[in-house]
Order: sequence, then C-alpha cells, then structure tokens
Amino acid sequence: MAKATLALIHNEAVTASGSVVGLPDLRTGCTIHVAGLGLRFNGRYFVTGTTHTIGTSGYTTQFECRLEELSHKTDGESLTD
Repeated sequence: MAKATLALIHNEAVTASGSVVGLPDLRTGCTIHVAGLGLRFNGRYFVTGTTHTIGTSGYTTQFECRLEELSHKTDGESLTD
C-alpha cells in the first residue's frame, strides 16, 4: 500500500505541457508516450487538457499532461496513443 501511495504522489508531481503541429486526436483523457527526455521523464502521460488553434502559423495543439507510468527505455516513440 505504501508503494502504491508513493507512486501516486510521484506521478501527480510530474506534469508537463507542450505544443505540437495540430493533432485532432490529441484530446483530454487520452494517453501519450514521451521519450527522449531521460529515464526520469520518459513514460506514459495522461493528457489533462488540450487547446486546438488555427492561426497565422497554421493548426497547432497545446496540451497539459501528468505522468502515469515511467518507462525504462531511453528511446522510442515520442507522441503516440
């Protein structure tokens, strides 16, 4: 039980935000896999918010997320469902 509580606290402590070329399938509630950031931050993230914008620079998606599960890999897919 203590390990589960510690994992929950850790996951909620790691949050991120980013901006990508417009991805209509990137929505609140989905999961993404982040890689290339080192063992401390690579892993599966739960998307907590998105904003889709069409402007002079084209279609972009901004997102916020929190860590769900660490990955022990240092490479791999960067943003996949």
